[in-house]
Amino acid sequence: MAVPFKVKALYEYSSPHEDDLTFGVGQIITVTEEEDDDWYAGDYLDDHGVKQEGIFPRNFVEKFEPTAPPRPARTRTKKEPEAAHPVEDIASP
Repeated sequence: MAVPFKVKALYEYSSPHEDDLTFGVGQIITVTEEEDDDWYAGDYLDDHGVKQEGIFPRNFVEKFEPTAPPRPARTRTKKEPEAAHPVEDIASP
């Protein structure tokens, strides 16, 4: 799969290793590299706007594809038919 792409955490992940990415359930992470068959490298912005980055196990996440919002319904305004020949207002003498 070509990077970057997004994944969503299925489980919480924390590790004592400094280069591992810690995250909670539901966190959306941008995968920046596929390390090997078991690990991704990626990042996300935490609640304070600080970029968190590191490696994490693939089996803790699933590919995230946000659903597109529904398209708004078109409302058509009914056009009034135009008069073929406008009626002139003739004043009587």
